[in-house]
Amino acid sequence: MERIFDTDRMSKLDRVRSTIEHKPVDRVAIHDQVSYNPDVIRMYTGREIDGFAYGIDDIALVIRRTLDMCFPPVAPRGTARVTTDDGFVVQHDNWTTWHVSRPFTDEHGARDWLLRKIAALKETRGIDAGAARSAYRRDMLELQAKVGDTVILNYSGTPRSAPTSPASSRPPPRMTAPACSRGSG
Repeated sequence: MERIFDTDRMSKLDRVRSTIEHKPVDRVAIHDQVSYNPDVIRMYTGREIDGFAYGIDDIALVIRRTLDMCFPPVAPRGTARVTTDDGFVVQHDNWTTWHVSRPFTDEHGARDWLLRKIAALKETRGIDAGAARSAYRRDMLELQAKVGDTVILNYSGTPRSAPTSPASSRPPPRMTAPACSRGSG
């Protein structure tokens, strides 16, 4: 059992579950978003961090050492301006991303753009749901291996590589129990 404190008596998963179920716990479950603070990353990894020069592995190590539950970590995105495959231009500023422009300027252009996207999906037979599920599972198991027993609260329902998905399309939160507690398969 991974412990944050020497006095921990419950596993991270048991503590989070008990907290949600309003049952007694050995201490308050700790949940935070440590990805955004280079000083915290520096303190718990022991590495010198220059600006935002750290990645998922560093963040996951800090999560493993300090949290019972976390959101999926996101590494700094840099400061580049990027045009997506869909024609959207986004500006990154390490932790913030915003749309600079869209491939349309009004509702008629949006409709036409959406119709083209739908036609393209139909031509390619849409999305392979099985492959999408397999990729999602692979990504989440990889992340779980990095954060150890820490419970992942995946609020987005989208792959970690798609940080610009609109909040309105997010499904309700769901917890991901550590892989070792779920068994295989």
